[in-house]
Amino acid sequence: MAEKETFNVLITRPLEEAAPLASALEAKGHRVILNPLLTIEACPLPVCSSLPKAWILTSKQALDALTQLDPERERPVFTVGDGTAAACQTAGFEAFEGGGDGARLVEFIMSHNLPGSAPYLHLSGEDIRVDMATRLQSEGIACVRAVVYRARPNPVMTPDLKTALTQQTLTHAPFYSLRTAQIFISLLKETPLFTLKEVCLLALSKAILEELACFEWRDCQVTRDPFGWLCEEGQKK
Repeated sequence: MAEKETFNVLITRPLEEAAPLASALEAKGHRVILNPLLTIEACPLPVCSSLPKAWILTSKQALDALTQLDPERERPVFTVGDGTAAACQTAGFEAFEGGGDGARLVEFIMSHNLPGSAPYLHLSGEDIRVDMATRLQSEGIACVRAVVYRARPNPVMTPDLKTALTQQTLTHAPFYSLRTAQIFISLLKETPLFTLKEVCLLALSKAILEELACFEWRDCQVTRDPFGWLCEEGQKK
């Protein structure tokens, strides 16, 4: 039987998402460094006189708002990634995953446009890369956007991360968002003596990988499931 490999993994996701990931990795024998670089703040919910044709979610951060706006799970959800789709399904919604990024999701909705005159409603964060509502409206599909959360930067390097970088014990760094990658870059540029030459970068998208290409990494992988990648690789000798 292959011996399990132990990783030392940096998790930079907001604490609400980082904590369960950390617990799952630690249960598999890996070590985790928690260093959330974003803090999530909820915004007031939009007032909806009627339900939309369907919901659009480009982040799991909007799921809490979704469950409050559609407590009976009456409308389906279109999501960017399979992780968000899985979370919506677990919460009781019918969910469709649209290809991994905003542009593909627009194309997916266009090719799977539901009948009816009601608009789609995109529940989003304050900062977005793709304006789903504008893109869909330009194609003749009614869509509105409601900001339901804000992601505040938390540009702080914890003592545990400083130690791991100094001693070069960090083995893997998964990044799930472009904004988190940008905050991480700014932190390391303040301490240029740190090196990532022994670290494997796991990027959720090619855009994140390209953003972090300013550093020299031991290895770089684009994967739609960094957690699954870590679990699979950890089984190898």
